[in-house]
Amino acid sequence: MLAICFLPAFALSQDLNKIVFGPLEGDEAGVLTVHNGEDIEIEVWVRTDPSNPGSITAFSIGLMTDDSIIAERNCAVLSPEYHWDYFYCDGPFDHNPDDPFPIPENHTVEFIWAYCSIFHPEGCDTLDTGGEWDYFASFLMVCNTAVPIDSIYYPFSDGWYPHSGQGTSWSFDAPPGGSVEPEQDYCGLFFEPETIGVDQNQSLPDKFFLAQNHPNPFNAATRIEYSLPEESQVILEIFDILGRKIETLVSGIQPAGQHSVVWDAENLPSGVYLYRIKAGEHVESRSCLLLK
Repeated sequence: MLAICFLPAFALSQDLNKIVFGPLEGDEAGVLTVHNGEDIEIEVWVRTDPSNPGSITAFSIGLMTDDSIIAERNCAVLSPEYHWDYFYCDGPFDHNPDDPFPIPENHTVEFIWAYCSIFHPEGCDTLDTGGEWDYFASFLMVCNTAVPIDSIYYPFSDGWYPHSGQGTSWSFDAPPGGSVEPEQDYCGLFFEPETIGVDQNQSLPDKFFLAQNHPNPFNAATRIEYSLPEESQVILEIFDILGRKIETLVSGIQPAGQHSVVWDAENLPSGVYLYRIKAGEHVESRSCLLLK
């Protein structure tokens, strides 16, 4: 949901006033690479109608998120290039069946509001990008800890009814990423396997070590950590109690240091499972218990 206040009160072109959620520039335009449990910023980019400059002095926008992908919403930050009188968050709001237009179940909405008074002694810093894309703000949030990895998800939408009678004078656009006709209206999140980097202030591990997963027993997701004394070809696999391979979590060359990966077993039944790692000439297995 979004609503725009503007002065003077005449219509703006929906073709030229655009909003994009997510990285607009660089290698991650359109898709943000993230990890389970990571703090992330979802950028808000705007492009205003150059034929109507200086007209937007208030701005409100709501972003709805899928609770299975996003665990926390932590307000937002305004671009340092903008100096508005007020900038604050409203929400988060979740599903309420008594609302005449309820938010869908397992979704949450948070708003950001910005306002610049024309009576401000230093003048009004209106929202005017001259027809070019400009970074305006970022929603701050935290990813869930049990999202299946190596996949792209699209957990964002506006998807909620307008709360004001001001009308909408903006339309959504997609992060271009170099494309003339982008396919996604909001950025995606690519969840890659998590690797804990090496602390340059500490010595490298002097031997190979496979830790017990934690938590254990676990429900849905657990973390597996291991140490590599040297760069190695690593294969980390999951087996059931009968020795049948369930999943490959890691397969590739990794540097020396401490490493970690989250295993999501949401779609598996309760029981005892084995995780086995091959790192160079080292082979080791441990058992873990999934309880639902």
